[in-house]
Order: sequence, then structure tokens, then C-alpha cells
Amino acid sequence: SLGSWLAYGLGSESDDLPAFVVFTPQPDINPSQALFTRMWSSGFLPTRHSGVALRAQGDPVLFLENPNGVDADVRASAAHLRAAGVNVVFTVGFCFGGGMSWRQSAMLDGVAGCIGFYGLANGVLPVRDQLRAPLLMLLGGEDPIVNPADFDVLLSDLASNGIASTRHVYPGAPHSFFDRTYAEHGDECADAWHRILEFTDAIAPR
Repeated sequence: SLGSWLAYGLGSESDDLPAFVVFTPQPDINPSQALFTRMWSSGFLPTRHSGVALRAQGDPVLFLENPNGVDADVRASAAHLRAAGVNVVFTVGFCFGGGMSWRQSAMLDGVAGCIGFYGLANGVLPVRDQLRAPLLMLLGGEDPIVNPADFDVLLSDLASNGIASTRHVYPGAPHSFFDRTYAEHGDECADAWHRILEFTDAIAPR
């Protein structure tokens, strides 16, 4: 889109705010809204150059807070696994899901550990005083969305409370290095996988 190319060429004045926002009509007024989303997408440019839609109803911007139902869905999934005979449950997530995975250290009773790739801090920081299970944080050093320093206070608090947690930052790795750009970051992906195995084996040896 034009906005994406302008953001790509001129940059943004803030690392914490969208490059541009879009006001969208209500779907019941204009049912073609789904087709219009491509007009502010980033196309083949990195997603940080795409527009952020402001909604007329509900949360103005989606996924800034914990959506209703995420914690309940995780509890239901864990209950299903335990009913099937699984004794040790870990959580893992990516991006938004990474923050939600770490959050389960506080929200999911009996979780053994919580693993997250390039997760958002706002998923876990609001409940940092309630965290009980160890965390594994796998972050990219060149991630324009997640700043590894955002977790300094969290990790300090966890250490003070005796909760063993690890943050590993991969220099030069972008956001989504484990999925969208895995082909260019094979070594980082292999290392991350080994770190997950080490993390889980230290808690619940196979």
C-alpha cells in the first residue's frame, strides 16, 4: 500500500507506535471491508510497515490486551491432556502467543514451564507478581517489535523469587526467525530447539 511504501522509505518517528493507522467502517455498513484490508497491508514488505486498523467497536486496536478466553482455553487444553494421562504440561507460543505462554506461569495451575519465542511483554508483565513456573525466553536481537530489554525487571523479579528463568537473545535475528525466516536462520532455529529440550529435560527428564 502507499502507506507501507512511505513508512518503508521515510521510516517512523516512534518505535513504539504504528507507522500509520487506518479508520475502518463498520462491517454491517460496508460488507466489503474484508476486501479493503489489502489496501493497507504491507504486501511483501516486513509487517511492521503495514497499517494498523482502528475499530469502531470493542478494542480500538486488537491484541494489545489479553483477549477474553485465552487463559480459559489453555486451562481446558491442559485439563484434556491430564485426563488423557499426561502428567507434565508445558506451554509454548510465538509472538503474541509467546507472551500468552509466559503468562500461564501465573494463570495455569501446575504448569511445569512456559516457553515463548519473541513474545510481547504486555502479555506477562501485568501478572509478573503471580508467576510461579520457570520461563524460557527466545528473542531476536534485531526484532523491531520486541525489545529484549523490556524483560529486565521481570527477570530480576523472578530471580529474587527463586524462579529459574532464561532469556536468550540471538544477535542479528529478526522477529519470527523461527518460522517466517527459518531458512535464513537455520543455526538459530536449531539452537533454540536444543534449548527447549534442555529446558524441559531439566524440569521433567525424559
